[in-house]
Amino acid sequence: MKRVALTTFGCKANQFDTAVIESLLRKEPVEIVDFSDEADFYVINSCSITAEADREARQFVRRAHKKNPSAQIIVTGCSAQVDPGAFEKMGIVRHVVGNEAKRRVVELIARSPLLCTVKQYPEGKEGLGEVEKRRANALPHPASPYKGEEVFYETPDTYSKNSRAFLKIQDGCSQFCSFCIVPFARGLNRSVSPDKVLESMHKLGRKGFNEIVLTGIHLGTYGHDLRPKTSLYNLMRRIESERPSPRVRISSVDPEELSHEMIDLIAASDIFCHHLHLPLQSGNDGILKKMRRRYTASHFTVLTERLINRIPDLCLGTDLIVGFPGEGEEEFRASLRLLDESPVHYIHTFPYSDRKGTKASAFADKVEPSVIRSHAGQIRGLSDQKRGAFYRNFIGRTLEAVVESRRGDRPVGLTRNYISVEIEGECRYSPGNLAMVRVDSTSQDGAKGVLA
Repeated sequence: MKRVALTTFGCKANQFDTAVIESLLRKEPVEIVDFSDEADFYVINSCSITAEADREARQFVRRAHKKNPSAQIIVTGCSAQVDPGAFEKMGIVRHVVGNEAKRRVVELIARSPLLCTVKQYPEGKEGLGEVEKRRANALPHPASPYKGEEVFYETPDTYSKNSRAFLKIQDGCSQFCSFCIVPFARGLNRSVSPDKVLESMHKLGRKGFNEIVLTGIHLGTYGHDLRPKTSLYNLMRRIESERPSPRVRISSVDPEELSHEMIDLIAASDIFCHHLHLPLQSGNDGILKKMRRRYTASHFTVLTERLINRIPDLCLGTDLIVGFPGEGEEEFRASLRLLDESPVHYIHTFPYSDRKGTKASAFADKVEPSVIRSHAGQIRGLSDQKRGAFYRNFIGRTLEAVVESRRGDRPVGLTRNYISVEIEGECRYSPGNLAMVRVDSTSQDGAKGVLA
């Protein structure tokens, strides 16, 4: 039986895609093994949001080849889509499969023989027999940029790496922020129909998933491309009515796309988790305009204050890009000041990464790497302070947590408002179970508590 190992980089949408690939593979005569094990096929679902993400994918290619030089290595995902040549020239990657062709990953594994004597595949094709050459040529990687029209979508039968179910309901982005490679890697905005979304959610609920995370590349534009046109808010109302799962979490939504109606629905709901992630990217209006973002710093401030006033126990997160071209000390201080005064509770900090093909790549006023590192460190320090202060608010309170993993012999769960809590004492809860936990202590990494 063929042994297949999979690993994923990047966003929750990529995690969903890997879950679909794994579910399809489980219908074939293969054995799914951990990526650290020796396998016959290694599948790397890559991310290209930063140069570091590209580098990590290549690092895992080398790691897989070192583990088993005879294995067939398949790279898919965003990095494979926008720069397939970077993997081909490594000389050890068997197939490069862009986002448009992710279903081919399953086909390639299912019909490929075990090439136990082949040590290298220069350019992905040389060194193979004539039959394998024809097969490789019949399934070329698609040309970049992404031009597909369908969402890579199927309800996964399993989430072997997660106790919560990630459900991608939207893919692609039509905004073309000046720093972002994603529209080139995943194409324009495309949505899954509401009927399909609810069908999948009910299926996942019946499988016992107590939390479903709705995710996408530009989630706030969900439904804008459908006919008849709909919206994320309309989908949320239907979810609230049909109640397919005990908990539903909304992933990242841009500030201008979070309406008052959506806020009121979340505040009144016992299904939607009190956790939102609103990417800021910069606290300076001039930089926001260069980024092609569609809101202002003051809009973000007013919105976050309204959210916390309306939903006091809400966990609120954001993203910030540090070192965008033209960001001097004054512009950085504006971001630092806004976030310091804002009610956000954690900040994902991204040092600006130049992406070839984006508008920002051509900007001349680049920031020195040493300055970027210094500024990123300051933002991370502020994030640690805010996260710790938020956690301390819940000492003595009882919170519902879905068990995700184990830390040693102790289960670790995630609360509705995004607090990771380690459950002390005797606890037989398994991943996916819901537990009521009284928080006894906190740190910057999370909380500890006992079963209530």
